[in-house]
Amino acid sequence: MRVSVFYDHIREASRQKEKPEEEILRELYQAGVRGLEIRLWDLLEDQDLYEKISREGFLISCIYEFYQMEKLDETEKMKEHINTAARTGCGRILAVPGFLDRNVAEEFHRLADTGDKKALYSYMNEEQGIQSMCQGLARLSDYRKKKEIKVTVEDFDDYTSPLSRTYGISWFLEQVPDLGFTFDMGNFAYMQEDIWEAWEKLSPYITHVHCKDRCRGLEPAPAGTGDIPMKALAEKLKEIGYEGWLAAEHFGAPDQEAFMLGSAGFLIKTIRE
Repeated sequence: MRVSVFYDHIREASRQKEKPEEEILRELYQAGVRGLEIRLWDLLEDQDLYEKISREGFLISCIYEFYQMEKLDETEKMKEHINTAARTGCGRILAVPGFLDRNVAEEFHRLADTGDKKALYSYMNEEQGIQSMCQGLARLSDYRKKKEIKVTVEDFDDYTSPLSRTYGISWFLEQVPDLGFTFDMGNFAYMQEDIWEAWEKLSPYITHVHCKDRCRGLEPAPAGTGDIPMKALAEKLKEIGYEGWLAAEHFGAPDQEAFMLGSAGFLIKTIRE
């Protein structure tokens, strides 16, 4: 396993500490970080970004992007996503497919709260916005076959996301052939779901991992210092033979530089033990 961080954290750390991004990249490289999670938008907006991070010795661990598949045909954006991953040598992408109207989200969560998988699946099979997201992900997954890129979704911490619940995630994974799962360690806490129950249902699909620790509810924390059982989860990843990236994530951190270095230290130590 290898450690990565979000490029957005580097950009924020640069603003917080008034340091050049290159200086922070070098600090992270010295700390053992070798990959960056980058949004597609950033790579398209800054055509020199890939060259800049490559020059400092970094790979792109995953390219993520937000979609509105529930209401838009975003085929061209999907192709851009896959093609950019292929051009930069990144083997996986993360798609956040879209969001539900509030009333739809309320019914979705009401059914999820009952624990009745059959009833929730039946609702998801009929709800047009969810079906449109599923169809969009299927098109994205189909197009990626030409480029040998893995398409993933994650447990997303937003009330209006149908991927915010374990059964919602499993429905998409069962519906879309070859769709992978980015396991975000901290996001099951958002809807107060049991992380070990989620692990049992979703671990066979894991192809990428976000290491998001949280304390005092949902506040960000450096990996290994909060309430998420990261060390135990890392051991489980070793048991199932996971050899991919561990991406430290802490959006909203008051000191991104310190958080990234702390997360890197914990994750690298955990990998080596």
